[in-house]
Amino acid sequence: MNAYLPEERLLYALGALDDATLADTRITRPAPRRHRLPAVALSALLCLLMMGAGFISYFYADSIQSWFGTYWQQLTGQPMNDGQTALISHLSQELNLSDSVGDVTITVDSATVGEDCFYLLLRAEGIPFDARHSYGFRGMQLDVSPDPLENSGGSAGYGFRYLGTDSSGAAIMLIDYSYINKSGHIADTRPLQLQLTLTDLCRQSNGNSETLLQAGSWQYSFSLERNMLQPLPLPATTVLMADTTTPNGQPQAEILLFDIELTGTGLRYKYTDPQGRYFLLSDICAVLADGTEIGSGDGSSTRMPDGQTYFCTDLWRIPLDTAQITAIRIGDTLIPVN
Repeated sequence: MNAYLPEERLLYALGALDDATLADTRITRPAPRRHRLPAVALSALLCLLMMGAGFISYFYADSIQSWFGTYWQQLTGQPMNDGQTALISHLSQELNLSDSVGDVTITVDSATVGEDCFYLLLRAEGIPFDARHSYGFRGMQLDVSPDPLENSGGSAGYGFRYLGTDSSGAAIMLIDYSYINKSGHIADTRPLQLQLTLTDLCRQSNGNSETLLQAGSWQYSFSLERNMLQPLPLPATTVLMADTTTPNGQPQAEILLFDIELTGTGLRYKYTDPQGRYFLLSDICAVLADGTEIGSGDGSSTRMPDGQTYFCTDLWRIPLDTAQITAIRIGDTLIPVN
């Protein structure tokens, strides 16, 4: 049996993961507090406390568009320009779905949706929220239909962040979801039907002590329209990858990336690795026209049915207007974007 990360060991014990699944599906450069599971486990997510350990209490937002605007300024030091604002608006949908348990009302406010990922902005109201603490839930169940991995397999996962409070004192939270398909990218225009259940609102204080604020479940059923962004093909490029069979992955090997596609939500690419030896250590960044670099926040890869090829996706920390991207940087390698 392989050695597993803590959540992988727990899932293995429950039968959700096995050695073959872990060998075929990798998480590269994972963002904090992200859980990536096989599709069969998504409808029975574990009761993991989803707290934002590094919360930022001054993220004020009255919609997911304004939150992305705030986040963009954090990343770049400047306001969004018109092209970037138009992209976020194009990808975003207002939902305004509320459910109440006791004194606490939680609203699924709005969503930003790409082809293989989406973000949900949540707003919790009804009780005081203290800026000294972070807030989250003991459990979350998220069912997505049609199953984006049907008939092929792969992995899907979610992340959760507590963002802080808005000007009214409501607690603001963000859920992100993405998936990777063993068959590669498959364009699908069908709307997504979501069933979301949030369980037991909690407060986390310094030292990670937990206080239950409101027991119960908040439930939602809604659909999201998928946005199909035209990918930009990029030339095949050789990069350095670490070797898992050598100490510290050194020396690195030259590996050819091919079928590279740039989209507004991330970068897709493939490489040949029959023995599953190699992985990318370098950051992947989008270089904008003004020289700003936006890195990827989460990346995954999965072995394709031929047993030789890995298909990989790296999601940008924020959806990007591809018209403003002049190059992709992978370590010291630059791939020009025409």
